[in-house]
Amino acid sequence: MKNILIIAFFAISIACNGQVTVIKPLYSYDPDTYQNGTYYEDLNNVLGYYEGTWKGTLDNKEYTFVFVKFIQQLNGVLGSNNYNYEDELMVKYQVKDISTHEILYSDLNITNYNDFKITGLALKNGIFCFWYKNRDPNYCLNSIEFILIKINGQPNQLRFDNVRYDYFDSTNCPYSDQQSIPSFIPNTEMIFTKQ
Repeated sequence: MKNILIIAFFAISIACNGQVTVIKPLYSYDPDTYQNGTYYEDLNNVLGYYEGTWKGTLDNKEYTFVFVKFIQQLNGVLGSNNYNYEDELMVKYQVKDISTHEILYSDLNITNYNDFKITGLALKNGIFCFWYKNRDPNYCLNSIEFILIKINGQPNQLRFDNVRYDYFDSTNCPYSDQQSIPSFIPNTEMIFTKQ
């Protein structure tokens, strides 16, 4: 009985320490007013613009990006001195060879938050920064950043741009350089159109 009481007390203390303390608009983080447990909520539905399927073509390949919104995702460790919640936009994608119709890469069937390789980081003035991270050591833990920009007068189009290779683990990496690591992320500017 004593063990059950200890477990119950521990569970209640975690639950009390893991609650939302205040709700603020998404991307309004301010270190001077930060409170543990803050929920950065998409109050103005800015992520809704991106949700859904977008397609673009480049170098005889069709790229399909599907944007999925995840609500109140935990960042940090509950009960610690540094955690918050945030609405997040994640991307699953497919690359198809237009001439052969061969699917070169696809993770369109994923649904689990932790299986997504592309995360929306920050949105400001119509420019949305994304981060691609392949957690598979066989692909050298490769990561790439890129941006998507709203195009004035074209509400159903986004410009993909500013591809920047980020971290990768060169230890025992079988590829000659980071650009050789398979990622199927476009490496130059292109246009995506909402479907």
